[in-house]
Amino acid sequence: MADEDFAVIGGALRQHVTVGGLLDGLEPGVRERALAWERHIREVETGCAELDGGGRVRAEYDPKVRSMAEWEAAKAGELTVRGESVSVATVRRMRARYREQGVWGLVGGRAKRGRSAVGRADERVVAAIVRCLRSGGRSRR
Repeated sequence: MADEDFAVIGGALRQHVTVGGLLDGLEPGVRERALAWERHIREVETGCAELDGGGRVRAEYDPKVRSMAEWEAAKAGELTVRGESVSVATVRRMRARYREQGVWGLVGGRAKRGRSAVGRADERVVAAIVRCLRSGGRSRR
């Protein structure tokens, strides 16, 4: 893949749909974390942190010298040194999510589900309270 003549034959390049509207509905910290992961994943896959692919390829991600496994290990080590305990498996999992869903795949599951007006209360308890309130507080014994 490092050869200048390398090209993908027989298939269209994978395109990602923008998810700006979906990201806008997230809490700012969640959105920023997903966008930060996007920069990390792009750096692992292209060697450049810039999303446009421009810029200098860092030695840790040089395809002429290092394998993808080494790129993933370099990114995990880099993030761990920065204070985020990240494993190679996490980097690999985030790459897979990004390939499948774009930046939306980098948003944590809890943030995607949104919030309920009743929080994590059991739905049966909520239904009982609603029935009680609608009946004016009269008991049904």
